[in-house]
Amino acid sequence: MNDEIEVEGIAVKKRKLSKKLLFIDLMESKSVQSLQNEIEIVTLIFKFPVLSLLEIDEMRRKLRIGDSLRVKGRIELDSFGILSIIVNRVQVMDRKPSVDDLKKAKSDSSFQSSSVDFYKIVERISQQIDSNDIKALPLRRTDGTNAITTENNGENNGKREEKEREGKNGKKDNNRKRKEEKREEDPDSQFDSTHGEKKGHSKRDEVFVEWLIKKFPFLLESSQSTESLVIDVAGGRGFVSFELFTKRGIPSILVDPRPLQLGKKHFKFLKQHKKKHKKNNLEGLYVPPEAPKQIQTLFNSDFNENHRETIQSCKLLIGMHPDQATEEIVDMGLKHNLRFAIVPCCVFAHQFPQRRILKRERILSDGQLELIEATSLTSDKEPFVKEEVIDDENIKTSFMEVKTYSELVEYLKGKDNRIKMDFLSIEGRNKILYFDPLET
Repeated sequence: MNDEIEVEGIAVKKRKLSKKLLFIDLMESKSVQSLQNEIEIVTLIFKFPVLSLLEIDEMRRKLRIGDSLRVKGRIELDSFGILSIIVNRVQVMDRKPSVDDLKKAKSDSSFQSSSVDFYKIVERISQQIDSNDIKALPLRRTDGTNAITTENNGENNGKREEKEREGKNGKKDNNRKRKEEKREEDPDSQFDSTHGEKKGHSKRDEVFVEWLIKKFPFLLESSQSTESLVIDVAGGRGFVSFELFTKRGIPSILVDPRPLQLGKKHFKFLKQHKKKHKKNNLEGLYVPPEAPKQIQTLFNSDFNENHRETIQSCKLLIGMHPDQATEEIVDMGLKHNLRFAIVPCCVFAHQFPQRRILKRERILSDGQLELIEATSLTSDKEPFVKEEVIDDENIKTSFMEVKTYSELVEYLKGKDNRIKMDFLSIEGRNKILYFDPLET
């Protein structure tokens, strides 16, 4: 079915299955206003290659529940007779209420806003959708005329519910399949399958700190120093800083705009620490270990200007999955000739679209590629790949965007040939990049 259609409605549900596929449930505006018991929706499908990956990612970030949308696309009818729309264009007609208005409505019962009231109704409808209290929407064109609709909506809805139940039962298999597909696309996207037995997520902070102490033994030798030897960048709740400062007494400071928030295992450690003090009949008043110190701010160029003394006393920059601050740690370390160790994770390609890798490779007789050189840079130029003959050798030149985990690691490593790589014995993304100017 290749009929083009244009419809308007309210977004009441959003689901992202992968970077190539996004679903949004759309409901007619009058269904909200009239508070009908039977909610009628149609599913919008944003998929590649109808839309580019960047367009799909932009839709995922910008379109919100409660937005009034006008969409244009192709009607699709599945084997169960359920209609959906493959979207090729979308226009936001009206936005849901601002976050400030929602906060005011929550804190002040006397606050009145028609947009907030409307959004609350949409939220209730979204919950009904979760309970499958829905049926297929009779698609309407913007001129009010009926488009192609399904017959026996009740029967089709039963098939849809059956299909959704089957989907829930096979959720684990689907997740496993998606991970396998992702690994085929980016082999290093999930984890390194070698380098010994892996420890779980809850142990990664301990494993990271143990690696740091082994690699940089001066940390223990200087544990009595009052200087901030280690800066834990984007350390989130402060788990790595707790391992360094509270448990081992290594001077460190957490830099993250989010407040320190310890977990159960940390309070358990403090409780056991106190019991140990009583058991050993140590004299004097019990003094618990200090909590990690923190500077609540972003780690960027402004930090260098506003906290020069902290940078000057620092001997090591670290980051365990530091997200957007990953490249900033590398740049700061190279600029000040300062040791660093980071475990990269998320790429954030949409936030850093100018990252590029310029790679030159030699094409061997068997078709394999031999790396000649790779350079990291920032540029607005479009990516390209070309092959040419230079001095009787077939050379492949690639100018690549940084979109995958493997490319991010290669990009960061390409900033300086002194940056080395190792592996942590943890599950998940476990590559660690480190730099020590004293190493030859």
